[in-house]
Amino acid sequence: MSRKIDNILPSALAWFAKHEGFSLDEIKKDADKYYELLSAHEKYPVERKCFRAAKMRATKPDKRHEKNGYKKRGMSPEWLDRFGFLSFIKDVGPMPDYEKENGHYRWTLDRIDNTKGYYPGNCRWATYREQIKNRSNTRWVDIDGKTMPLMDALEKYGISSNVYTARIRYGWPVDRALKTPVKGRRTYGV
Repeated sequence: MSRKIDNILPSALAWFAKHEGFSLDEIKKDADKYYELLSAHEKYPVERKCFRAAKMRATKPDKRHEKNGYKKRGMSPEWLDRFGFLSFIKDVGPMPDYEKENGHYRWTLDRIDNTKGYYPGNCRWATYREQIKNRSNTRWVDIDGKTMPLMDALEKYGISSNVYTARIRYGWPVDRALKTPVKGRRTYGV
């Protein structure tokens, strides 16, 4: 048995064995690897939470996840084994920073190609803004010979989504709905 295993509190080791579904004897056989895994869990708690959520989406039978196709796209086999989190951190790397915006971390786990599953080379840390652009239901507009996400076009031309939606509902063409500045509000009375 490795000396590293002695550095782990018995309660932590017992919790880990129970949580991961392995016996203590199995864990003691691969003590160095488990020590590395426990150290990674301690060092990267936010990344672990994102990884576990992705693993759940890719493996658990849930109607929402099946509807979105996560299960059939799957996850890399080396990420699914008991030391999968170590492989995940090695392949994707840690989150760039732990800054929060509106109570959420700035970075999320994103699949580069949404038609593929969670695999090395297809996952990255992306901001919410980048991830929204990468969704399958992102609305794209052609304006001035360029194709861009509607969200970026609204920001570029200073139009709110409510104004844009109303203009489109009234039959305005996309370029006019985006490029026409909003007139000031009318006030009635004194």
